[in-house]
Amino acid sequence: WSAGAPVEPPADQDHRPDHKQHRDRTPDDRDEEVVKVYDGEAAWSRRLYRPVVVGRNFSERELVAAALRAFHVARDPDQFELTDALAGDEPPLKDPTPLARVTRLPNKRPALFLRFKEPETGGGEVRVYPGRVAGAGDTFVTVTCSGEHAVVDLMAAALSRFGLDPASATLDYRCSEILLDRGGRHFHSYEDPIFPMIFPFNTFVNT
Repeated sequence: WSAGAPVEPPADQDHRPDHKQHRDRTPDDRDEEVVKVYDGEAAWSRRLYRPVVVGRNFSERELVAAALRAFHVARDPDQFELTDALAGDEPPLKDPTPLARVTRLPNKRPALFLRFKEPETGGGEVRVYPGRVAGAGDTFVTVTCSGEHAVVDLMAAALSRFGLDPASATLDYRCSEILLDRGGRHFHSYEDPIFPMIFPFNTFVNT
């Protein structure tokens, strides 16, 4: 996920189930608040976010774990970070009091981006699903890539791990990124096999 510098916060949407859940909490639980978490610039521009109830004293890792649960992402929280969407340079949240440093606007909830934390090497991991590929033995494989790898390299590595011929990566297969949007699945296909890797969460390799 690439970092961005949004200028204006999008308008709040009505999340009635979330408001009711927050009202029904006991007085002992009211050291909590609701934050808006976006999973990228596309979600920000379309005002699509997940409301997440978090403790005001949550650590950075606890905040990330809560955001991942909201997006139904079963991954290691250490691979992700939350950044301040309302700050110009989008700084990451840091311990010991990450929410205390978040930009707050009048009558607005804190807005955060959930970002994949790139390693110092500039690479990352891509989870690849076989889609309709016949003969693949695994439900998915995880491929480690660097900034120098292209989509064709990802496809070849994934096919090899599926027990298939990597030499036919560009001839018989295509690679699509899975985009999750309001419960639906949409696919962005990489038509150019030498397109540089951008490390999406999930990718399909299809015939």
